[in-house]
Amino acid sequence: MTSSPEIASDVLLQPTLETSAPVPLVSPNATFLTAFLGGPWAALWVCGVNVRRLGRVRRELPTLALGVALGVVALALAAIAAARPELVAGLVPSGWRAATAVRRLGTVLGLATWGVFYLRLRPYYRAAELGGEFASPWRVTLPALLFALALHLAVVGAAVVAR
Repeated sequence: MTSSPEIASDVLLQPTLETSAPVPLVSPNATFLTAFLGGPWAALWVCGVNVRRLGRVRRELPTLALGVALGVVALALAAIAAARPELVAGLVPSGWRAATAVRRLGTVLGLATWGVFYLRLRPYYRAAELGGEFASPWRVTLPALLFALALHLAVVGAAVVAR
């Protein structure tokens, strides 16, 4: 079986790997602001989108699980503060309302979620900064904020009704 040089060169010049342009990440600044405004669930949403875009979902499963745990803690505290504020009142500094303290703690947990993901994805963020390629944040952050708000309202509403 001999092949002609024409056929051999055609086969050699065919691409064997498909390349696609990488999907740009949502910037760490947009992710930070989303975490600040929406808490851990909004931060988890945006960071999860970045993890998926990087193709690191399996590698980041423990980090995603930590984000879910922080989100559950924030929701549980919000539900307890809505249903039984006297349980939380003893734990907050004097002069603070229980609901205010729980909201601030939710913000801190959201920033903690952002921080964990930022530390894990920092090399990718730096590479994106060098390339000047970040995605427009609105398509990701707005649904994340709406999701976090709806989830919070559903849990707190259920806690108030159950009271």
